[in-house]
Amino acid sequence: YKDTVFIIAGAGNGGENLDSCHFWPASFAGYPKLQHVISVAALDEHTRDRASFSNYGQEVLVAAPGENIKVLIPGEDETTYMDGTSFSAPWVALRVAHLLYINRKDISPAEMNECIQRITKKDGTHLQIKYGSMKKTAEWFHSDSIRNPCNP
Repeated sequence: YKDTVFIIAGAGNGGENLDSCHFWPASFAGYPKLQHVISVAALDEHTRDRASFSNYGQEVLVAAPGENIKVLIPGEDETTYMDGTSFSAPWVALRVAHLLYINRKDISPAEMNECIQRITKKDGTHLQIKYGSMKKTAEWFHSDSIRNPCNP
């Protein structure tokens, strides 16, 4: 891997504490030499706490929307709603791509982790993850939220 390639991994949907068991590749986020891995829990749609099905623990860095996500059914022209950390990870991947774009330079994994920590908040009382949750996408690109959290 290259230092500026980031792996965004869903934390898993077993409701497990990853401090006592592992779910790969999300658990790689707990290893200091593998700071380019960012593990993502799912948020409950209504309470903004961690979704009950989502894995959690100090190896899980952030949480993002992952409940009641509207998706297209493959091979059909219909949509449905689904849950899972696999839907949370793209929210974070979008934000990481945005941070890389506005910085227009290589960001080390340690710097990216600091940026992510700055843009998350512990808004739920039962997140049980390392940093906090990310705001919805629209909030990132409007008003003063476009500022660069990597260079405060």
